[in-house]
Amino acid sequence: MAEGTQTAGDADRVVVTGLGAVTAQGVGVAKLWEGVLAGQVAIRPVKNLPMDGYRTALGGEVQEPAIPAYPWPLDVGREPALDFALVAAEEAMAACGIGVGTAGGAAGAPAALVPAQRWGVVLGSCNGGLVSGERALRDELAGRQPDWRHTLMVSPQAIAEALGAAFGLRGPVLSVNTACASGAHAIAHATELIVTGQADAVLVGGTDAFSDVVFAGFNSLESLAVGPAAPYSKDRDGLSLGEGAGMLVLVRADIARAAGARMFAEVLGYGFSADGYHPTAPHPQGAGAARAITAALSRAGVAADEVGYINGHGTGTPKNDPAESNAIRAALGEAAGTVALSSTKSMVGHLLGAAGAVESIVTILALDGQVAPPTAGFTAADPQCGLDVVPNEARPLAMDVAVSNNFAFAGANASVVFGRPGRRPAAPAGRDRQRDRQRDRDRDPVVITGLAALTPAGTSVAELWAAYQAAGSA
Repeated sequence: MAEGTQTAGDADRVVVTGLGAVTAQGVGVAKLWEGVLAGQVAIRPVKNLPMDGYRTALGGEVQEPAIPAYPWPLDVGREPALDFALVAAEEAMAACGIGVGTAGGAAGAPAALVPAQRWGVVLGSCNGGLVSGERALRDELAGRQPDWRHTLMVSPQAIAEALGAAFGLRGPVLSVNTACASGAHAIAHATELIVTGQADAVLVGGTDAFSDVVFAGFNSLESLAVGPAAPYSKDRDGLSLGEGAGMLVLVRADIARAAGARMFAEVLGYGFSADGYHPTAPHPQGAGAARAITAALSRAGVAADEVGYINGHGTGTPKNDPAESNAIRAALGEAAGTVALSSTKSMVGHLLGAAGAVESIVTILALDGQVAPPTAGFTAADPQCGLDVVPNEARPLAMDVAVSNNFAFAGANASVVFGRPGRRPAAPAGRDRQRDRQRDRDRDPVVITGLAALTPAGTSVAELWAAYQAAGSA
């Protein structure tokens, strides 16, 4: 199907029209993609943090200046996680082909301008503005008068709100913190906002920055690799931390077509699951991760043998890589033997809350360019993994469907399925998807079957209600 062809189901499709990135490869999507395609490892000695006492001195550090055009919201020191998010968002918004309209525009009407109240923001982050909080604490410990306004930037929601303010977006503004799956979960939630009619366009992504707390935490878990991470390799010894941001613009397909915007990919579906197995380690057989992949494919209406490429979670830790490989085999069956799998973390490190967003961008560009990016630093195959990990060099690959996996601590699993624009069949003639969704909601109401309360009034709902009744009768 030609990209410009109008289809019956366009109002129910979600497409990606804008991309932006800040990573160790540099500022901008072009530098990310150029480095990834070349198998260039940007995991190197960290310059901006003291690294004494850690298992490694390496990380995927952003060493190119990333200063946004948007004025800083507070007259205190800069917060890198917000800077990264703003710079990536500026790139994505400038490229998306969809403007922000003023109040009073026709909500939902296909147009080059989407009204501000129909734009949403969803941001994923593990650590939010943690660097700002550390700054205030250091001042306190050193006997200096701290500026506690720094702590206003710690919450991931503060960064999400700043993004909304920067671009004048007045629809839903949400933050997601599901550890290393935050960026992927954010994309899924943004898609749902559009599919359910709560927004027509969403600025979505993830951001995280290096901090002493982050390095100390992963070092204490003995998760850090001494050298650059070597995912899926037999001699891998851990992960490499990374920092940066990835931002995408998701739009209803009919609006994107009306605006003449370039559609990089369509979000076909997503799947979530939980392991319930261990605070940090994945289920050895990848049981929870397999459920997330299976759910994503089912929601997308995609068969296992249609998946051409998987951008894996691929951290390089001894336990994660075999668990993910087992999950892929369980979810794809025989098709797992032919799918191309690679890890972007081998080149930029593990960006934590931004990983799902940056890796989705790489997945989308892989679809767009019909090429499977490599797993850099691969040395020898591990029989516990055993899949085709595209070792060290990119590979031309014809494909219509690709998957991005992110599996976080405690088994918070997410998979997102992307397709080339127009791949999904159009709705049958005469079918009204909005009407169908309303009919489904009417048929399947959501009810409340359990209540609990823990308040100063007591430890049960009955005690809480009795306190309200007593207050009302006083």
